[in-house]
Amino acid sequence: MFAFFILRHFRRAVRKLRGRGVFGTLVDFYSAVQRYSYGVFLNFPGIRSKVQSQVDEALKKLEDKLVPKGPGVTRYLALPKEGMTELQVKEELKKYGIASSLLFSIRRFGGIRTDDV
Repeated sequence: MFAFFILRHFRRAVRKLRGRGVFGTLVDFYSAVQRYSYGVFLNFPGIRSKVQSQVDEALKKLEDKLVPKGPGVTRYLALPKEGMTELQVKEELKKYGIASSLLFSIRRFGGIRTDDV
């Protein structure tokens, strides 16, 4: 059983050397060690809590910036039974200020054909 283990890893190493070359294999090994050691470093108890608090803070700022809140804002948390008309959709997009960027994207990617939907 141990011989199969050794053989498998030896064959992998030979394929890696043939495919990437000596320098490419060394670069891959260096980057793998770097990723592993960085992951171990980030899992230290004091550092993990600090990183998690910074990630939570960044997500909160991003959510506050992107998700409209306050009075007069309708949040759609589920799909409605009946769909909106095209005019209603345009009005909602105007409320959020994304109508122009959406129209730019539609023009950029060739438009949307309603007969395909």
